[in-house]
Amino acid sequence: MPAVARTGHGAQGGCIAGCGLPHVVAAAALRRRAAGVATSAAPAAAQQATAPAPPKLSGAEVRERFLSFFEGRGHTRLPSSSLVPEDPTVLLTIAGMLQFKPVFLGQAPRRVPRATTTQKCVRTNDIENVGVTARHHTFFEMLGNFSFGDYFKKEAIQWAWELSTRVFALPPERVWVSVYEKDDEAFAIWRDVVGVPEARIRRMGEADNFWASGATGPCGPCSELYYDFHPERGDGPEASLEDDSRFPRASPTTTKRTSSSPLWRARPRWRGSTTPPRTRPPRRRSKS
Repeated sequence: MPAVARTGHGAQGGCIAGCGLPHVVAAAALRRRAAGVATSAAPAAAQQATAPAPPKLSGAEVRERFLSFFEGRGHTRLPSSSLVPEDPTVLLTIAGMLQFKPVFLGQAPRRVPRATTTQKCVRTNDIENVGVTARHHTFFEMLGNFSFGDYFKKEAIQWAWELSTRVFALPPERVWVSVYEKDDEAFAIWRDVVGVPEARIRRMGEADNFWASGATGPCGPCSELYYDFHPERGDGPEASLEDDSRFPRASPTTTKRTSSSPLWRARPRWRGSTTPPRTRPPRRRSKS
């Protein structure tokens, strides 16, 4: 199973993208401190070495576990839409949320309060990187859970963690989290509700942790999960989620740039399905 995940905080709960299967963004290291005393590097490394490895799953198994997980939490399983969308703003379907865009924009009523899908996607915006890096693809399936005016950040974040650490059995101590630099609410949920140590929660800027479908419309801060392939390197301030040797990345669910792509991304938008779209802050790059 790959390494990257991103959770959604708002109208859309979250997504996982992959080349035929989801990506679980890997990123977390442990060097825990107990009673104010840092554990030594040797015991920490030994603990990591004995941690059970996540089970090896086929693309079909990953897909079914994801969809079944959210069906069990009140989501309706909906089919993948066509690769040739009705949306005139894009040539091909590039994300799982595309079929729900009219709902997010208040142009169509919601059919269900919660949905989960596996969407076939094609992207060519960064095709020059396909085959050059291990994280870029043209065709992939994006797994997503969507909330239309129903649940919000807390539930999306908790389910993202439960799915990653229990269903997919990723070692919790090897999962790092990134949040939008101004999103204190998400930071607090990850730290106080989920229990992720502060050292493994990183605040990042708009280019990495603010999702938007265009210049105006659905948008909001996002959270991303990263799986750490080298926890022995520690969790100090020098640890960077941009380190490809430690936190391998795959082309994510909605970002268009070659930066951190998580295992799961949470995207807070507005709560109601008929709320008019809001204008997002100015950005350097578009994440349509």
